[in-house]
Amino acid sequence: MTLRAAAETTGRRIGVAVAYEPLVREPAYARLIQAEFNAVTPENALKWAPVQPRPELVQDQHWQVIFDAASQGRQSVRGHTLLWDQQLPAWAVALSDAELMVAQQQHLERLVSATAGRVRTWDVVNEALEDDGTVSKTALWRVDGDRHLRDAFVKTKALDPAAVLAYNDYGIEARNPKSDGLLRLLTAWRAAGVPVEAVGLQSHLKVGEGPRPAELAANMRRFAALGLEVHLTEIDVQVRHLAGSAWGAEAAQARLLYGWTAACVAEPACRELSFWGLSDRHTWVDGTLGDDRPLLFNDDLQPKLGYYAVRAALLGQPDPTCAIERLPAPKVGAHAGWRSSGGPLQVGPKGGAAAAMVVAGRTEAWQGPVHSVLSSLTAGLPLRAGVRVRLNAGPPAPVALTLRIVDGLGERYVSVASGRATADGWLRLEGPLRVALQGELRTADLYVEGPAAGRELWIDAPSLRVDCEASP
Repeated sequence: MTLRAAAETTGRRIGVAVAYEPLVREPAYARLIQAEFNAVTPENALKWAPVQPRPELVQDQHWQVIFDAASQGRQSVRGHTLLWDQQLPAWAVALSDAELMVAQQQHLERLVSATAGRVRTWDVVNEALEDDGTVSKTALWRVDGDRHLRDAFVKTKALDPAAVLAYNDYGIEARNPKSDGLLRLLTAWRAAGVPVEAVGLQSHLKVGEGPRPAELAANMRRFAALGLEVHLTEIDVQVRHLAGSAWGAEAAQARLLYGWTAACVAEPACRELSFWGLSDRHTWVDGTLGDDRPLLFNDDLQPKLGYYAVRAALLGQPDPTCAIERLPAPKVGAHAGWRSSGGPLQVGPKGGAAAAMVVAGRTEAWQGPVHSVLSSLTAGLPLRAGVRVRLNAGPPAPVALTLRIVDGLGERYVSVASGRATADGWLRLEGPLRVALQGELRTADLYVEGPAAGRELWIDAPSLRVDCEASP
C-alpha cells in the first residue's frame, strides 16, 4: 500500500514539496510523487523572487507545470507562500517600505487571482514571528505589522473564497514563547473575523533534539481548540550529527517519524502531513546545512525505514522498525558473523536448543561468543540486546552480556546485563544498549563473559532490536 492510500484511509492529506527541474527531467521522480502523495507544494515556484525576478518580468511557467501535474495526478495543491520576508526579488528589497508594501500587495493580488480555484490551502503568511512570539520587524511588515498580516488574509479570501488560509512557521511545534505568542495572535484574529483557518507547524526535525510527539500532540490541541485545522508542514529529519552506523541513524529517523505521524493521526484537527522534498538527493538541507539524509526515499528513490514507519502509523499499526532483528542466530555449519576471542567456536544442539554456541577451551573468563554490532549502534537510538546462557556442568556462576566499544573517547566496556547461570536451564540476559558516542565508532563488539576458564558457556537465542519501549 502506498502512503497516499494509507493517508486516504484516515481522510488525511499526505504531501510533498515538488521542485520544477526534477519534475520535468526525471520521470521516476514524477511517477513516485504521483503514486505516493495526494497533495503537493511547489517548493519554490510560487515564491516572489522566482515568479517576478524583475518588475516587468513575470514567470508563471514553473508553477503552472506543477499545478498541471497535480491536476493529472488528482492531487491537491498547497500554495507556498504569499508573505515571507525571505526570497524577495532584489528589486523589491531596494524599494522604500511604503513602495515595498504596495508591490507586495500587487504580487499577492495577481498570484491569487491567477491560481484561484486551483489551490486547496494557501500559506498566506510564513515565518512572521520572532522567537519571543512578537511580530518581526522586517522590511516586509514593519510599517503596518499585524495589520498588514491580517489584511493579507482578508484579501486572499476575497480573491479565492474556496481556499483554506494558513499561517505557517517554524519553532512552534511545542509549547514555548513563540507558539504562545502565535496562539494569542490567532485568537485575536479569529475574534476579529480575520479568515485564518489553519496553522502549519513546520517540522524541520533533528534526531535527539526538539519536542517529543506527546508535546506536539498537546500543542496541536491548543490550536485545534480555536477551530483551526492543524498541518504538519515541511517535514524532514536531520541525522548527519549522529555518531555511529548509517542503519542506526535511519532507524532513529524512522522512530521519530512514526511518533510524529501517530500524533497527527490521533488528533482529529490534524488534516495534513507534508514532507519537504521527495528524496535525499532532492533536499534543501544538503546545500544549506550540510550533507544529510533527511527524507523518506534515498538517493536512488528507494523507500527507507521512515517510509514504512509513516505508513504503519497512518494505518494504526505498530512501528515495523521495532521488529527488525539485527543479531542473527547461527546455524550448524554457519556462524552468521559470530566469532570467538578464545578457542574454536562450535555450534550444535544443547538443552533443547538446536543451534547453540559454545567456545571450546576458554582460557579467560571473557572468552565467550562475540558479534560485532558496529552496523547497528548509533547515538540517539535506544537498542535492546539479549541472549540465553547455560553452563555445561558444575555449580552456578556469574555471567554477563557486555559491549566493548572504541570511538573518539577510546576503548570502553559497557555492561548490558548480568546474572547467575546454571547447568539446569537457560538464563535470559537482556538489557538496554544506549551509549553516548563521540567521533568515529571503530569497534562495537557484543559478547558474553564468565564463568572461570575451563568451563563451557553455551549461548542461544541472541537478539538485538530497537528498544521501542524507550521514547523515540
